[in-house]
Amino acid sequence: MADIIKLRTIDQAYKDIKTLDPESCISKHFIRELIIGGEIPFITVHSKRLINLDDLMTYIRDNMLSMKERQQGAL
Repeated sequence: MADIIKLRTIDQAYKDIKTLDPESCISKHFIRELIIGGEIPFITVHSKRLINLDDLMTYIRDNMLSMKERQQGAL
C-alpha cells in the first residue's frame, strides 16, 4: 500500500504542529515564508497552497542546529 501524502493548508499544518507540541514557536508566518522562499514544495488548488506535512517536519528537523554547531557559530 502506498504511503498517504498528508497535504495541508498553512492553517492546517500550523494546527497539526500545535496539536503535537502546544508550546511550539512555529508560526503560520514562518510556514508561509518557507513556501514563498521555495524551501518546501507546494501545490496550488484553487486559491490555497497545499504542502506535504512530512516535508515541513523534515525541513524543521534538518535545519535545527545542534548545540555544538551553535557554540561554534558564536566563536
